[in-house]
Amino acid sequence: MMLDVSVCVQPRAEDRAFIVVSCPLNGECKWSVWKREPVGAMWTWDGNVEVPTIRPSIDCRQAGCGRHFSIEGGKAVSHL
Repeated sequence: MMLDVSVCVQPRAEDRAFIVVSCPLNGECKWSVWKREPVGAMWTWDGNVEVPTIRPSIDCRQAGCGRHFSIEGGKAVSHL
């Protein structure tokens, strides 16, 4: 099921960015993502700013949220 949220990439460096997802509970949730092979516990980004894909899925632990979703082609897809 698609989530009705916006997904945006805020580049920080050549190989890093923040992925920002609008959140009806907290306003927005933000995670660091990298454009490289994963090393340990990290999210990777395909480098596409317009329609990003992030791996692996995100299990949001921010206060009151608890959503679990993937970001595929710029869309947030729920795992609930």
